[in-house]
Amino acid sequence: MKKVFIIIIAFAMLFTLVSARGAPSEAYICKIDISTMPEKTKYVDMLLPTCTEDKRFTTYNVMNGARNNISENSQIVQYNENGFYSYTFRMKDAHSQITLSVEDENTAYVCFLQDDYGYDPFSFPDIDIFGEKYQKAKFAYLDINGNILGLTNEIDIWNDYGYADLFLSLSGAEASCEMERGLLNFDFRPFFYATIIILSSVIVTFLITLLQKTVFNSKK
Repeated sequence: MKKVFIIIIAFAMLFTLVSARGAPSEAYICKIDISTMPEKTKYVDMLLPTCTEDKRFTTYNVMNGARNNISENSQIVQYNENGFYSYTFRMKDAHSQITLSVEDENTAYVCFLQDDYGYDPFSFPDIDIFGEKYQKAKFAYLDINGNILGLTNEIDIWNDYGYADLFLSLSGAEASCEMERGLLNFDFRPFFYATIIILSSVIVTFLITLLQKTVFNSKK
């Protein structure tokens, strides 16, 4: 009987961990005013303050270069001004969608996902770790060959509440934080964990009760 209980509890714990690990990752979402971006803009990339000593720094992210058809000798790959480098092409394991996703005639979006730097096997891919490390960012408008058509101002991607500012707006050379994550800057992830734990506890309790009734009835 004890072995059965152990198996049930182990299953519930595994369910909890897998559910938490499989939760959607957070991302920086950039809303772009199409009317203000440079003509012939094909991509918009994030530039981060980093250095060659950063363990995630690379001379060229080959996978992202091939996916976006941007060569190692392109202007965005070679860009280095005041310590800012391309996230997509100069960081290992960078995950981004820099091709403009057009919503309507006025608005387009690009997306920068958390990379492997912030992964925790027992947690979300945590964009807060990313934001806390780099603190600031600016953005580059690129043509189809990776030439820089324009740059935005530098903005904070980490706020006074200790959270990453996920929703960003680009209007020409002006970048800004459109809104801060969550309601009143509240982090909702603990509620996710609590929900998973409560559900797991309910399932375990139900299974144990059911098993006890089955055993009791079998002894009659």
